[in-house]
Amino acid sequence: MVCRANKAWILIATTLLLVAPLGAQSWQLVWHDEFNYTGLPDPQKWDYDVGGGGWGNNELQYYTANDADNARVDGSSLIIEARQENLGGYNYTSARLVTRGKADWKYGRFDIRARLPYGQGLWPALWLLPSDWVYGGWAASGEIDIMELVGHVTNQVHGTLHYGGTSPNNVQSGAAYTLSSGAFNDDFHLFTLEWVPGEFRWYVDGTLYATQNSWWSSGGVYPAPFEQDFHLLFNVAVGGNWPGPPNPSTVFPQQMVVDYVRVYQSSGVAPSVGITAPGNGAALAAGVPFTISADASDDDGTVTRVKFYQGDGFLGRMPASRIPLPSKKSPARGVMPSPPWQSIMTSIPQCRKW
Repeated sequence: MVCRANKAWILIATTLLLVAPLGAQSWQLVWHDEFNYTGLPDPQKWDYDVGGGGWGNNELQYYTANDADNARVDGSSLIIEARQENLGGYNYTSARLVTRGKADWKYGRFDIRARLPYGQGLWPALWLLPSDWVYGGWAASGEIDIMELVGHVTNQVHGTLHYGGTSPNNVQSGAAYTLSSGAFNDDFHLFTLEWVPGEFRWYVDGTLYATQNSWWSSGGVYPAPFEQDFHLLFNVAVGGNWPGPPNPSTVFPQQMVVDYVRVYQSSGVAPSVGITAPGNGAALAAGVPFTISADASDDDGTVTRVKFYQGDGFLGRMPASRIPLPSKKSPARGVMPSPPWQSIMTSIPQCRKW
C-alpha cells in the first residue's frame, strides 16, 4: 500500500462512492417501521414536536402529540393529517413526528414510500435534523431534506441541503424532480436518499435526480456539518414562507400517508487497495513528475476514485473524472513534493474508507 520515494512515505486514502444500481449495494437494514399495527405511532420509535409559533417559517398550524386526529396508524400506513380547526390560537392542526432521542444515524440510505397531500398552503416534508447541533444553530449544523412539496405544485418534489452559517448566514442547495404525468397525491411514490461520506444522492421511484458533494459550515471544516448523527422528521405544515397560506380552494383535511420507512447502512467492509506502481522502495527524484497506479476493489460497490496523499498533502487521484473503473485499475499523475515535505509521514500508512 505504500512506496518509498526519497525517504518520504506515500499514504493512500480511498474515497468509496457507491455507484452500482440502486438495491445492488451491500446495504443492511438497521431500522424501519412498516406501520402494520393500529393506533398511535409506535412510541418506541417516534416522538412529537408540539406547539405553534411558526417554526421559523411563519407556519400557521399547531402541532399536537398523541392525537389520533393528526397522527395515527391504520394497520398498513402512517397517516399525518392536517385539519382546519382551532387550537392554541391557531386555525389549523397537524403533527410533526420525530425519531430524536430514539434513533439517529450518520450516513445511510433512507427509503420512504408515501402519498402526499395537495392544495395551496400545504407543505409536507420528510427530512433530517442534527441530533446534537455540534456546529451551532440552524443551519451551521445542517439540515437534510429528503422530500418537500409545496401543495400548489402537485407534480414536483424537492431535495435540499441547508448549511453554512447560523441564520441569517445560512445557505441552501438542491434540485427538483417533476413527474412526467400525474401528481404525487395520486399514488404512492418511493423517496430515497443515499448519504455516504462526502456525497448525497436523491431518487424518486429509483430514478436518480440530484447529487451533492459540496457544502460548508462556519462551525467546522469539511465534511462538516454532514458527518454527525441526524434524526428523522415527518410532518405536514400549513402555510409558511414557501407555500404561502391556504386559500378558498384548499380542501381540508389533507393527509400524508406513509406506507413504510426503512433505514439502511453500509456493511462497512473496508476496501482493498494496493499501490501497483511505482514499486515499494522505488527511488524517485524530488520535483520530477511520476505516475502512481493502484488496484482497488470493495464488496459494497464499485470504487470510482482513489486519492493519494503524503501526510496531509494531496498528490493526485485516479481516475480524474467520476466514472467507474472498468478494471478497477487506472493510473494517476502526481508530482513528488519538494524536500520540506519529505519524511512528513512516518507512521504506519493507512487505508481510509469514508
